[in-house]
Amino acid sequence: MISFSDNELNSIEEFESKHLGCYRKFDSKQDNTGFTINQEWTGIGIKATITCNCCGEIKDITDYDCW
Repeated sequence: MISFSDNELNSIEEFESKHLGCYRKFDSKQDNTGFTINQEWTGIGIKATITCNCCGEIKDITDYDCW
């Protein structure tokens, strides 16, 4: 498992807080609630994104200062 910087953890927390009630705006029978975090090795660092599985919003949470 790859660890996250404090800035990345803060970004994750902010994104999740923003989307906590997101699924309520859509069909409550959807099973795709929650979040997905993707990490991709770029050759110079690891790019991280978080996705809301309900509305589909994606946010880049990469702390580029750690590269």
